[in-house]
Amino acid sequence: TPATRAGVLEKYNGAATDIVIPDTVRVIGAKAFANCTEITSVIIPEAVTRIMDYAFLNCGKIRSIHIPNGVTEIGKEAFKGCYSLTSINIPRGIIKLRAEVFAGCASLTNINIPDGVREIEDKAFWYCQSLTNVTIPDGVWEIGEFAFCRCENLASITIPDSVRYVRKGAFCCCFNLSNIELTSHTVCEFEAFLGTAYEKEKMEKEKEKKKKRWFSRR
Repeated sequence: TPATRAGVLEKYNGAATDIVIPDTVRVIGAKAFANCTEITSVIIPEAVTRIMDYAFLNCGKIRSIHIPNGVTEIGKEAFKGCYSLTSINIPRGIIKLRAEVFAGCASLTNINIPDGVREIEDKAFWYCQSLTNVTIPDGVWEIGEFAFCRCENLASITIPDSVRYVRKGAFCCCFNLSNIELTSHTVCEFEAFLGTAYEKEKMEKEKEKKKKRWFSRR
């Protein structure tokens, strides 16, 4: 049974596996469904505008969840550890993807980040191991530290012209990431691409250049 007050769903204490949140709810409160490990699906009503920090933290059996387009804020770690979640729709009104919001969603395969997003915060998609496709829209200006770290099946990424900073370790340990498109004005911090196929190839080319320079001097 959900405990609600003034339109805020504060805590769910029931045992159901398929959840339909009442139409009277406007805000899903912090930790409202955190550690509800038996929930498999959630339907959020169109009236909801905010999903607060840790709202669905460690709901490991959730396979599907519909987020209405009216949602303008999703808090940090809101869906962290939802490792059975295979897809998620990010509403158009979201401006920031908060820290660790989808971290550990190991079954996510595809992410379409909407045009309104300006910032992808630290570890937003950390350890999304099954992720093969990510669309980053023009308008994003910063990709945070370790934002896509350990997205091991990601093979290519296009970083749009609007991105000014790719922070430390943003794509580190994305072992299969071999194709990265970005412009020269984007600042890539220390170890932004550490452990990627792209970085390894770059290092090999650099070694080859040094070797050629060394031989040309002899």
